[in-house]
Amino acid sequence: MIKGFFKTFVLFGMMFASVEGFSDTMPLEKLYQEKLQPEYQALAQLKERAKQRKSAYIISAVLAVVLLFVFAYYFKLLGVIVAFIMIVAGFWTLKPTKEEAGGYERLFKSKILSAITENTAGYHYIPQKLDESTFVKSNIFAPAIKQFASWDMYAKEGVSFSYVHVIFDTKENASVERMARNIFDGYLIIIERENEDEGVLVSEALRDEVADMDLPMSSFFAKGERAGKRNGFDIYGKVSQEEIDKLSPLAHNKIAISFTKERIYIALYKKSNPLEVDIFKPFDLQKAREYAKASQEIAHIVHAVQ
Repeated sequence: MIKGFFKTFVLFGMMFASVEGFSDTMPLEKLYQEKLQPEYQALAQLKERAKQRKSAYIISAVLAVVLLFVFAYYFKLLGVIVAFIMIVAGFWTLKPTKEEAGGYERLFKSKILSAITENTAGYHYIPQKLDESTFVKSNIFAPAIKQFASWDMYAKEGVSFSYVHVIFDTKENASVERMARNIFDGYLIIIERENEDEGVLVSEALRDEVADMDLPMSSFFAKGERAGKRNGFDIYGKVSQEEIDKLSPLAHNKIAISFTKERIYIALYKKSNPLEVDIFKPFDLQKAREYAKASQEIAHIVHAVQ
């Protein structure tokens, strides 16, 4: 019995040793103590410089506006010109060096955040933006894009995702409230998989969140013809009943799922980026748990769709 236990113990040790770095089954608390906390402490000085630099930029921007108004009021056009020259010179002086620009955020993502997403769900950090054309190819939204921004990407074999901010040109900008409803903030998840279907499923929750209700649904979501409504989804184009049934547990999410010949695209609404780095807030175990929860949510949705 003891001999058998010893063999099991040795086998377990060999399996653990064969994994490079941190296994995706390692408890987050252990990962935090052994890797994340030391890495974070090593970045402390760089973080402090980044905070000071950002604070200086914010204060300078406020002072610049005040200065511009004061000079314009007392010295008219000449004052505006002088103030403008002073503001440009001031911001040029405060301009961060190449090493400082985004240095802390970039290192935090590559050394800490990537370790969390890999340990939790196998996704590694890629310092690369999602391009607008890829978002358009998803066919999830019909209107032209007025403004597009993408954050860094995370990926593993066959899957990638990025947080995006998109403003659509709906020509419905008379009301601030209506314009705001035509904005999508959230993840675009891309799964490399061939499909027979070519269509889009849009949950009622997503429709109600981002679609201007003064617009016909066909003019906002998807580029295919609307094919009815089933299992909590508005259906556009061709999506098999088998797929709809399989994905029905996701219908309560603010989500859209698009099937193309070579890929599946998933738009998951999030008002703010759960994987964003805030230099003014400390990183601790609780924050690590929040990052882990965000990547677990992505993994759960991808697993359900695949």
